[in-house]
Amino acid sequence: IGFISNDFHEHPVGKLVPGLLRELDRARFEVVVYSYDIHPEDETRARLRAAADRFIDVAQLESDDLVNFMRREKVHALIEMKGFTDNSRLSQIPRRMAPVQASWFGFSATSGTPGMDYIIADPVVAPPAFDAFYSEKVARLPDTFFPYDPTTRIGLTRSRAEHGLPASGFVFASFNQPFKLNEAMIRAWGLILQASPGSVLWLQKRPDATCERLRRSIARHGVAPERLIFAP
Repeated sequence: IGFISNDFHEHPVGKLVPGLLRELDRARFEVVVYSYDIHPEDETRARLRAAADRFIDVAQLESDDLVNFMRREKVHALIEMKGFTDNSRLSQIPRRMAPVQASWFGFSATSGTPGMDYIIADPVVAPPAFDAFYSEKVARLPDTFFPYDPTTRIGLTRSRAEHGLPASGFVFASFNQPFKLNEAMIRAWGLILQASPGSVLWLQKRPDATCERLRRSIARHGVAPERLIFAP
């Protein structure tokens, strides 16, 4: 089984996948990680190396070379973990780098890509009623497609004050990048905050101009802008 991505570093994909790789039955499978990022070695990558049977850097291979290399590797099932995100090698999937090709984890919607045989999902991200909208066959896990590595070290517990949060009240949180937000999301947040007196919304710290735009947006929905708190 091959796993290919450029997120095998200090990134949610890189941090969460090692636990799953360690659990794969080595009596039945060889587990190979194909990485094409150019990030320096870090703790996350070291954990991935330790969790896989082989960790292969393919960052320098152009499209044709990558396809030919993967065919020579004779991987039986290749798990593509980028989809339509930065620096994806999704365009090589139709050229058939492995007999079975599946999408998993990095992009939870359909790829619409010829040659992507399966998407590994669950009933929440891929409700059965929507199967017709997937170009892939949905391989649906019973509970969740989302892995977790139980050996991940949890950070130090800090007080609300150290995070700039109020001493009381419910804290809603969304640490997605702002370009993923739209007006419908802001409107929904406004309704939630209005219905939850004393609550705040904790967001990822971005440039000051971005934070100010978000505050103006939430104010248009009747919410005091100071109820948005930005985490560094």
